[in-house]
Amino acid sequence: MIRCLLNATGVGDFRASELGLIFMPLGIVSEEEFLIETREILHGRGNGIKNVSEPLRALIAQESIAGASAKELSKTFGISESSISAYKNGAHSTATYHKPDAKLEAANDEVRSKISGVAFNKLMDAMNCITKEKLLDAGVRTAASVARDMSQVAKNMTGTEDGVNIKNSVVIYRPRMREEESYDVIDVQEIER
Repeated sequence: MIRCLLNATGVGDFRASELGLIFMPLGIVSEEEFLIETREILHGRGNGIKNVSEPLRALIAQESIAGASAKELSKTFGISESSISAYKNGAHSTATYHKPDAKLEAANDEVRSKISGVAFNKLMDAMNCITKEKLLDAGVRTAASVARDMSQVAKNMTGTEDGVNIKNSVVIYRPRMREEESYDVIDVQEIER
């Protein structure tokens, strides 16, 4: 039984079904209005909204990290490019970028680690092919090019612990202190009236 707001005027208790009402958290609507509102909702989500499973998110992120274009992945899986970017960054959506999913982030790190391992092995193979004799026989321009490339490799390998090289610098200039003698002096005379 519910107590009707009109009870103060002497009207008694009523059952909701007698009034044809369904009580919802946001207010009271008729059964017809309730059915109209809920007809389009399937499994708690609106039409056209896809719920991407955890393994599929991981697969999409893996493909994106490996170099597949977001446009291609979007077309293949029927999801937005912003969702692909979020999965690649360990989040479920752009709204949760600041709170990445630990499981997805770990899977992404594992993929990046595998790719880095293969790249490092190829780098070492290439460097092992550069012998002292080959450098001596090479021309000056080739040797300079090799030196430049090797310095870049060395720079990349000695980054910070988390692999991010921060190249920002802050320059703070101290204001120059001036002595009183360095200012122009204007003599002012007081005029009496």
